[in-house]
Amino acid sequence: MNSNEEDDFNSSELNFIQKLETIGSGTYGIVYKGKIKDTEEFIAIKKIKIELESEGVPSTALREICILRELKHNKVVE
Repeated sequence: MNSNEEDDFNSSELNFIQKLETIGSGTYGIVYKGKIKDTEEFIAIKKIKIELESEGVPSTALREICILRELKHNKVVE
């Protein structure tokens, strides 16, 4: 992991999470195992790769974001 990825993960919006390890990666992103510091609850965090192309954000990334936003489950952040 390069320093930019580390900095992105440790932004002030995510400072309540302890990143433990990389679970997997693929075309669309990287999934990390993490733990919420206050509750000790284990979580998975998906960081979607958005590499701007000449036409903008790839349609495959937008499609995945839309699908993830529609999931309604107590273990998935809206």
